Amino acid sequence: MMPPVSVRLLGSADCAALAALEAQCFPDSWSPEQFRAAMARKSFAALGAEDDSGLVAYVTVYHIVDEVEILNLGVAPAARGTGNGRAFLLGCLGWWRERDVDRVLLEVRPSNVAAIRLYHGCGFRKTGSRPGYFQDTGEDALLMEWGF
Repeated sequence: MMPPVSVRLLGSADCAALAALEAQCFPDSWSPEQFRAAMARKSFAALGAEDDSGLVAYVTVYHIVDEVEILNLGVAPAARGTGNGRAFLLGCLGWWRERDVDRVLLEVRPSNVAAIRLYHGCGFRKTGSRPGYFQDTGEDALLMEWGF
């Protein structure tokens, strides 16, 4: 079992590192300026985990009162397959629990087996689907939820 991962709220000073990590994880990544603009909005937040090399995992979310919607979760390629993603996600769930969040929602591609396995392993369950959600492929989204 992996030790708990230390999770912290990312701020505008972290935008360059956040953009660099996202570029390693997703083909259509945001720039540091796009992250700064998003962080200026009250409902947008990013959490991260670091090791000696810097930022190794992040999650971006919309946070509305007692509910969080995960937008993206990324783990540095070098840290994948080691349980770091699961430990980080569980750390985020604990961080939100401490802040009275009751529910965490997300949409995931049904073809993303690794992500679905990660979410299931952390206690998320399928709650439905959203037809044609992913604009690039027209693929449906699998809706998942985790409640405290």
